[in-house]
Amino acid sequence: MGKSPRVWLLAGVGVLVGFVPTVAPGPPTPGRYSPGAYFTIKYPGATATDASGINKFGQIVGYYTDAHGISHGFVDVAGKLRTFNDPDAGTKSGQGTQGSGINDSGTIVGGFSDARGVERGFVDVAGRFTTLNGPTIGGGTSYAYANFINDAGTVSGVYGTRNGTSYGFTYRDGRYTTLVDPHAREAPPVTTQVPWWVSSGTAGLGINSAGVIVGTYSDANGVLHGFIDVAGRFTTFDGRNAGKRMDEGTDLFGISDSRVMVGSVVLARGAARGFVDVAGRITPINDPYAGRGPDEGTLPTDVNAIGVIVGTYYTVGGGALGFELTPHWSL
Repeated sequence: MGKSPRVWLLAGVGVLVGFVPTVAPGPPTPGRYSPGAYFTIKYPGATATDASGINKFGQIVGYYTDAHGISHGFVDVAGKLRTFNDPDAGTKSGQGTQGSGINDSGTIVGGFSDARGVERGFVDVAGRFTTLNGPTIGGGTSYAYANFINDAGTVSGVYGTRNGTSYGFTYRDGRYTTLVDPHAREAPPVTTQVPWWVSSGTAGLGINSAGVIVGTYSDANGVLHGFIDVAGRFTTFDGRNAGKRMDEGTDLFGISDSRVMVGSVVLARGAARGFVDVAGRITPINDPYAGRGPDEGTLPTDVNAIGVIVGTYYTVGGGALGFELTPHWSL
């Protein structure tokens, strides 16, 4: 894709061209959300770029894959790009660092794959990395990933056991709490363009400052369902037109402090369609450059206090690019 007015190219000197984040008033209450302008986020020279999290200041965190197949985290602060790598991350193809979430203090969470290919989560506070291995149950943890962090410092994430089942978790001050949706069941792994961490079981994906968690679970038939966890009480959330067969269903990725939620539905043949939920009002979020076939579509992963949404879209053929969507609010 060449440069165009809708593309923010992350320049080699670390500048996000054409954009300076601002803090704007929050959405009206009650508010009706309408998509505004979509902007593509592309790291120069990268084979793929994913935008994953955004805070109220418009700081965006994500990751890109270089020409050698290695992932590197990035964060955009006031239009300037900073690349980061977990010091324990591997440096071979398929390894590296992925930024996933950022809170209003600038603390970043994500995951890395080490030199042995073992995947672990991390918390990055001003360049000081803490590794998250996840709690050890059922014969040991095979992987862990930190998805988001709220302003209280509570991390939401997912870990897997050697039998292939995923569990959500929260982490704060050195203590893990396991999350299991009561409707989750072990199921065969999914095969399409849905996050690898929800293949079987429960995944905690987003968390707001009140501690409300959203995520995804897999039922006994391999169908994906979103969930909302309020103080341990789980409510299932199924998006409109979500597929009802294995590998299909709903993912809930992010939730703001005003409980605006973003996610996607996986349709038949694996195509993904994004959405935002404002007080039960569902609005489609589909990047116009996204493909519409198998392993293609739009995955909105986070929404900030003023309704700016970030995520990743997959083009025809499966190429990955980040996006940012500015909102229009109306009464």
